[in-house]
Amino acid sequence: MSAEDDSALPAAATSDGLTAFGASLRAARLRRGLTLRELARRTHYSHSYMSKVENGIKHPSVELAQRCDKVLELDGELAESLTVRALTPAAVDAWPRPAQLPRGPVQFVGRTRELAELTAALLPDDRQAGVVPVVAVDGPPGVGKTALVVRWAHQNSHLFPDGVLFADLGGYGGDLQPPDAVLKVFLHELGIGGLPSGTGQPASLFRSFLHGRRLLIVLDNAADAQQVRALLPGAPGCAVVVTSRQRLSGLAVRDGAQRITLPPLGQADAVALLAEMIGRARVGSEPEAAAAIAGCCAGLPLALRLAGERLTNLPAKSLHAFAAELAAEEHALDMLTVLGDPRSAVRTVFSWSYLALAPADARVFQQLGLHPSAEFSTTVATAVTGLPPVEAERALERLAAAHLIEPVGPQRYRLHNPLRLYARERARA
Repeated sequence: MSAEDDSALPAAATSDGLTAFGASLRAARLRRGLTLRELARRTHYSHSYMSKVENGIKHPSVELAQRCDKVLELDGELAESLTVRALTPAAVDAWPRPAQLPRGPVQFVGRTRELAELTAALLPDDRQAGVVPVVAVDGPPGVGKTALVVRWAHQNSHLFPDGVLFADLGGYGGDLQPPDAVLKVFLHELGIGGLPSGTGQPASLFRSFLHGRRLLIVLDNAADAQQVRALLPGAPGCAVVVTSRQRLSGLAVRDGAQRITLPPLGQADAVALLAEMIGRARVGSEPEAAAAIAGCCAGLPLALRLAGERLTNLPAKSLHAFAAELAAEEHALDMLTVLGDPRSAVRTVFSWSYLALAPADARVFQQLGLHPSAEFSTTVATAVTGLPPVEAERALERLAAAHLIEPVGPQRYRLHNPLRLYARERARA
């Protein structure tokens, strides 16, 4: 069979399992640029037999699958798919529909552009068929990355008929989850539990089971690209969205992920979120004070929600008085907290990013907090930190990648107000 004959392969098959294996084999072969005759020669099987396997007419042996894996450099995927089907045929045929999404936020404003970007990236048109769309949403702590992604997932889950998988990877403020542990949970949710030891690598099993399915996979709070890589499907049909405080540039470079950086809310949306929390009438009676509160919160939804919750518990307090207290910087972070839930406090949430910094970068962050202005140039940062210019620039780039400072122009950065107060607090501590 020549390479030109590949597009005309018949679709005949004796079962869904044989069809799926043959389709996987053919896709892998074509990716490697091999004709079926060449693959047959390298695996020492007849061309006729290989043709019947690829067309779903003949059942492949484990030995054949292993030889194809070696020639096609598939890391055991084809052999694993046969093993899984032999071990749990009922689970493959009676596919459960996982629905793991957590509850989305009740108050949600704005983000129209970012929701549209997620739709365009995760629901590709026909020109992008044949790829697994992956989107990495990054941004500063408290900016609402999880809220955005969960909102989009709830709105579009009906487009993924085989279900939605969700995992908090514990990259910041949680127990860091190794990929194998997440995969085992996913496989259990998909009805593949209790596999014997030695069955194979969870990543290979996961890819085999997802072949030909349409699932949405939401990976929240990732530490780095490496943690995510093993959780990506291998065949089209699924879509993956990841959130992280860190720019996952490696995921974009090596895995073709599209990056979306989520900025703080603009003033109008920030005031609208505050109004959702405390009531439109209260905000409408003191619009300037409401805008001042939004400014003190730097448009961070977490800070705005904490301010709104505090104001809800103080119905007699004027917004003007509250804004004045927030502007008195020594008490601002204490006001952005919730009694009985320290993990929701702005100070705690910021600490997860701060503690992930290298000691040298943490010192730079502290020193920037002591600078009187929220905006600064690389020249100013060099003077403030006392570092050589090249070292100072590299430190600023790393802090920007962690979204603890924001680039605002050529060699210029901004440290948002709540983060600046936290940096100053850490310096004084």
